[in-house]
Amino acid sequence: MRTNYLTGTIDARNVDRMLEKLKLEGKEGKKVIKNSCRVALEMINEETSDKGSALKLKPSGLGKRGWRATLKKRSAYIYRNRRNRAGRFWFYSAINYKKPILRLSHLIEKGFKHVGVGFVAGNWFRDKAFRKKRSQALDYLNKNLLYGMKFISTGKKVPNLTQYRKGVRK
Repeated sequence: MRTNYLTGTIDARNVDRMLEKLKLEGKEGKKVIKNSCRVALEMINEETSDKGSALKLKPSGLGKRGWRATLKKRSAYIYRNRRNRAGRFWFYSAINYKKPILRLSHLIEKGFKHVGVGFVAGNWFRDKAFRKKRSQALDYLNKNLLYGMKFISTGKKVPNLTQYRKGVRK
């Protein structure tokens, strides 16, 4: 049975320790956490676009407008952070439903009941991308956090997301 959320277990004790240290650093530490998480989630989003582009879908009126092409753009995904309690927060990425063509993504992923045809099965491309890249994304998050800790240890200001992304990929 499929659920509406993804779960997984990974040994993340090193990452948890770094996150705790960075939370104590105040505003700059939280900026490192935010940038690191976003850059790590981009790996899963890239895999999502690859899996979505590889789907064998029947042609429809909406497919002609470029669902696959829009899914490949960086703006096709939104990043959010949620606060559970004071000092504790988590991040996630999702498909940007503000773009009209992407509003059918959940139907492609989870399936739907069509009046004339019956049930159209889902493809679960986002789930497959997450399961394939979750350990690599966690390793990449670890690398990103180490990169950000260098700024804090030297007393330099943490760069914006674009510069942070370029520095991590060097």
